[in-house]
Amino acid sequence: DNTDSRGENEIILDIGTGSGILAITAKLELPGATVIATDLSEKALRVAKENAEALGAQIQLYTADLLDIPPAIHPSIILANLPYVPDGLITSHEIKEEPTVALFSGHDGLEHYKLFWKQLINFAHKPSYVITESLVSQHMRLKEYAELSGYTTHNSKDLIQIFTKK
Repeated sequence: DNTDSRGENEIILDIGTGSGILAITAKLELPGATVIATDLSEKALRVAKENAEALGAQIQLYTADLLDIPPAIHPSIILANLPYVPDGLITSHEIKEEPTVALFSGHDGLEHYKLFWKQLINFAHKPSYVITESLVSQHMRLKEYAELSGYTTHNSKDLIQIFTKK
């Protein structure tokens, strides 16, 4: 048997996929997983599709706003690298090359995450894990939002936080 079953029975949802890097990496690292990538931007989804095809990663792509996904999708893991830069904050020269809609999220940088965690409160099939990227200075606020949604912080390292269902 030559099949790689790592990630078997896992359904990984990458919301706000952009170029698809997280979804594609998840699929290549966990070939047995079903990986679904969503974004509001049709252009981003086209780029993600091209990247996935070029790298031989079989992922599903949907146009969706955060957790506004088909009810039949029951993710076990959510990857959320949502916009988190406070409006007007220029953190690097490269930031000027990215679409502003993919980076900035209100005065505190947390508007997208606030909405995401609010949606998760009423999500019928809560995933076991939620993995986010944000500024370290935002981690405490994200922890509070997560707790209100039924999650606890499992781990934090650099920009990444891993939350588990309570």
